[in-house]
Amino acid sequence: MKKLDLIMLIEDDPTATFLAHRVLKNSSLAENLCTARNGKQALTFIQSHFGAPDYHPLLPSVLLVDISMPVMGGFEFLRQLDLLHLKKRPWVVMLSSSRKKDDVEKAFQLNADGYFTKPFRIEDLTEFLTTVPQ
Repeated sequence: MKKLDLIMLIEDDPTATFLAHRVLKNSSLAENLCTARNGKQALTFIQSHFGAPDYHPLLPSVLLVDISMPVMGGFEFLRQLDLLHLKKRPWVVMLSSSRKKDDVEKAFQLNADGYFTKPFRIEDLTEFLTTVPQ
């Protein structure tokens, strides 16, 4: 599998962020990692880069999105991301401690590409990346 340029973690919990960063760095799946503390902050980043006429290659290939966050949660982030009509949309994987069927179904109805329960496991992401077109 080809190494990704950038993975963005959208997570408000400092402990979950620390653990996910540690797992991702040790995996060497991506050259770079970045973090947004909520959906609004991530959306602002994506709009400013993906909307630019000179597309920059160091944009997230994968977004790992927590469902429950202040300001803008994961479900609202998915709604707003679709409204951007991006030419190249990153893969979006939801992260949640919820195993509720309703949450999983809602994520996929809002065009999430994957759904992982916490704690985040690198094996889940690796398997996911082998099943999606690069």
